[in-house]
Amino acid sequence: MANIAGGQPPPPRQWSNIVHFLEGYRPKVEHLIVNWSKPTVGRYKCNVDGASKGNLGESSIAFCVRNHNGDLMYAEATTIGVNHGITTEAKAMVEGLKYCIEK
Repeated sequence: MANIAGGQPPPPRQWSNIVHFLEGYRPKVEHLIVNWSKPTVGRYKCNVDGASKGNLGESSIAFCVRNHNGDLMYAEATTIGVNHGITTEAKAMVEGLKYCIEK
């Protein structure tokens, strides 16, 4: 049987055992604080993101470009059909880079 997140064994299938399992279940919670920093004077920063509903599902990409003051210079978002999550992230990077090269 496959493990659930955190390497724990799968939940039991009988109702009484499921209740017992859930009473003792403590998911591992992690967090990471991420700060956005402005680019240096005369430079621009392009942030990208891709998302999909499932790891093969309807996907969309987006990117935005900001100047050294943090002002939004350009933003774009679009749907790209059915893709895997990693493909979606890569396509977002490609589109952001294409825009930056053209401009």
